[in-house]
Amino acid sequence: MLGVAQLSALELQPVAFIEAAAASGLHAVSLFVSQASAQSNFPLTTRAKIGDVKAALSHEGVTVRNIECFMLTPGSNVEHYRPLIELGAELGAQNLVA
Repeated sequence: MLGVAQLSALELQPVAFIEAAAASGLHAVSLFVSQASAQSNFPLTTRAKIGDVKAALSHEGVTVRNIECFMLTPGSNVEHYRPLIELGAELGAQNLVA
């Protein structure tokens, strides 16, 4: 199964990215649910967008391979990531990228 990371198409919002992946014959995507840093401006899959994202995944026959990105440092509060991991689980994500 071939997939694509959202990093390769930062100009696309999640639904458009899923549609583009499917149109390219790809069956899996990695989606951003968290910014890498305060300076990042990644298109995010958020709780507010989850209905549209799930509908696009189902309609296009695409799965979520990874959710990204979880920056772990000695001062990280991993509980901060719990809602994002739960969001990823709702999307059927198989992995997370730290």
